[in-house]
Amino acid sequence: MPIKLKGSSSGDITLDVPATAGTNTATIQASSGTIPVMTSVANGAIPIGNGTNTTAATLTAGSNVTITNGAGSITIAAAGGFSSRQVFTGNGTFTVPTGVTKIQVTVVGGGGGGAARNSDGGAGATSSFLNSSTGITCTGGAAGIATAGNPAGGTVTINGEISNTGLRLGSQNGSSGFGASSLGSGGGAGNENANCIPQGPTGGGIGGGGGGLSIVGTSTGGGAGGYGIAQFSTSGGTNWTVTVGGGGGGGGSTNGGAGANGVTPTGGTAGAGTAGGGGGTASAGGGGSSGGGAGGTPTVRASGGYSGGGGGSLDTVTASGGGGGGIVIVEW
Repeated sequence: MPIKLKGSSSGDITLDVPATAGTNTATIQASSGTIPVMTSVANGAIPIGNGTNTTAATLTAGSNVTITNGAGSITIAAAGGFSSRQVFTGNGTFTVPTGVTKIQVTVVGGGGGGAARNSDGGAGATSSFLNSSTGITCTGGAAGIATAGNPAGGTVTINGEISNTGLRLGSQNGSSGFGASSLGSGGGAGNENANCIPQGPTGGGIGGGGGGLSIVGTSTGGGAGGYGIAQFSTSGGTNWTVTVGGGGGGGGSTNGGAGANGVTPTGGTAGAGTAGGGGGTASAGGGGSSGGGAGGTPTVRASGGYSGGGGGSLDTVTASGGGGGGIVIVEW
């Protein structure tokens, strides 16, 4: 039977006892207090203690978590995709932000430099993202050579194993004259035909090999740096070591220099004399005979690509392009 409680001023409260009643006890604390009544509560709001009684409030989403509030429901799920990014063009350390538990990493090794008619390019340097034995490593592309053959592209390993899980995009081998592509473009071929306007081959884009002469069996473009993507579980405050490989210099009257690690992509200065282009440094990226273009600008003929070494001469015989430098991109 229902029990009616009469208010002291106005209003009644009716307690309805079930038709088949067992032993039901309603306990009211002896100390003074109130029983809060919630009205007009938002979707997904729940009672949360505030130090005195309770307040209706919704949950707050953290990093990589989404919360969907519905009528009488709360759905909690992992957030899709990555919303933040940090790009490394030189060596450094990545510290995982607080609350982050998973990161996605793109790594590109330096591209190899292209070959001139009688001189080889320089090899690209290795890029990596490591925490002890965990991480991803991409070696640089092989140098273009002044004899027949296609220089190899860089390799990709994840957690020290080539067969481990992850997306290994690998890289491409250089071909006669043309530098192979990686994340960026490969350098174009040059031509020493007397009817053509003298022009040195272009440098590679990010991780791309520099171009060489387009004479089959005489010289080749550089191989592309290794290119891979992987995801890693981690925790806030963890430090990862970042190494970025520079691109190899293009061959000039002599061989191009190998790529260097961790140099900010200012590129090399224009070369002079007979030295081949150096790789990926602010001082060693010079060109070959008669002075090649400076490294660091993918659109300048005979120059290195992004962080690449300088190219060879603008003369068609001793010209070649520098390889593009590597890069490391972290998303979370």
